[in-house]
Amino acid sequence: MEVDEAGIHWFCSGCDNKAIDVLKLVNNLKESNAKLHSKVDDMEEQLINIKNMKSEKFKEETRNMIREELYEAKDREGRECNLVIKGIDEIGNVESDNDPLGIGQMQSDEQVVDH
Repeated sequence: MEVDEAGIHWFCSGCDNKAIDVLKLVNNLKESNAKLHSKVDDMEEQLINIKNMKSEKFKEETRNMIREELYEAKDREGRECNLVIKGIDEIGNVESDNDPLGIGQMQSDEQVVDH
């Protein structure tokens, strides 16, 4: 390769095509590198947004999930000793603290017959 005073260079015929290929590859690498840096910058910005996201929403969602899990566990525990008999209608959800078996409801469903 020779360089003259004006900064113009030229290659021998054997090197000319290879030099052009190398210059094209260098330009492609520059473009790819710029795209990669742009993507990394976007990802950094997204991570910062996620980091700065209000933690209150996350806390509330966590509380709701825990509340739901506890409710389901308590419900399963409550049904653990249930007995299911086919062909018998359910009484309904009439339990109270004083009447856990629903006896008051059963008595009110009875018909009083005078003899």
